[in-house]
Amino acid sequence: MKSASLAICLLILVLGCTKNGAISSPFGWGIKDDPADLAKYGPNPTQRRDEIRRMARYAEEMSDSEKQLTANKLTQQIKEEQDPLLRIEILKALATLQTPAAHEGLRSGLYDSEMRVRVMAVETMVVGKDPKAIEELGDLIVRDRELDVRLAAAKALEQFDSPESRKALLPAVQDRDPALRYVAIQSLRQHSQVDYGGDASKWEAYAMGENPAPPENVSMTSWMIPSFLR
Repeated sequence: MKSASLAICLLILVLGCTKNGAISSPFGWGIKDDPADLAKYGPNPTQRRDEIRRMARYAEEMSDSEKQLTANKLTQQIKEEQDPLLRIEILKALATLQTPAAHEGLRSGLYDSEMRVRVMAVETMVVGKDPKAIEELGDLIVRDRELDVRLAAAKALEQFDSPESRKALLPAVQDRDPALRYVAIQSLRQHSQVDYGGDASKWEAYAMGENPAPPENVSMTSWMIPSFLR
C-alpha cells in the first residue's frame, strides 16, 4: 500500500493538478501567460528573449521597410534593456537585419558597460562585412581596457582586406601584450602574399602599407618563438 501511495503522489507531482480539465504542471510546464500579469508587469525576460529570437528568425522574410522598423525597435530596446544577456540577444538579431539602423544599434554595443556585450558587438559588426566597421574596430583596439574585447576586435579585422583594415591593426601589432600582437599578426597573415613568420617588425611595416622584403630563411626558431616573444 505504501509503495502504491508513493507512486500516486509522484505521478501527481510530475503531472500536476488539473484546471478546467487541463493538466497544469507544478514546475510551470505548459502554463499559459496570464493576460492580466502581462498587462500589469509586462513580458518577463524569457518572453522578451523569445520575441527577440523570433524577430531574428524571420528577418530573411521581412521587406526592407519591415527590417528598418524592426531595427529601429531593437536599437531603442538595447538602449533601455537592463539585462546584459538580453542585450546580447538583441545584437544577434540586429546582425540579421543589415540596415543602417541595425548598424547603429550594433555600434552602440561597442560602448556597452558589460564586456560580454562589447565582445558580441564586435562579432556581429562584421557579419555583413561593412567597411564602416573597420574604423570602429580599430578605435576599440586603442581605447577599450578589456583585453578580451581588444582581442575580439583584432580577430574580427581579418574579415577585411584593405589598406584601412591593415592600418587599423597597427596599434595591436605594436602593443605590449604578446597575445594581442599574435592575434593581429594572424589577421594580417590572412591576406598577405608574403608570410613574414614571426618577424613583428616586418608585420608592422606591412600594416603601415609597406612591402617588406620576404624573409630569406625562416628558421624553426622564428616560427616557434616569434620575435616579439624572444
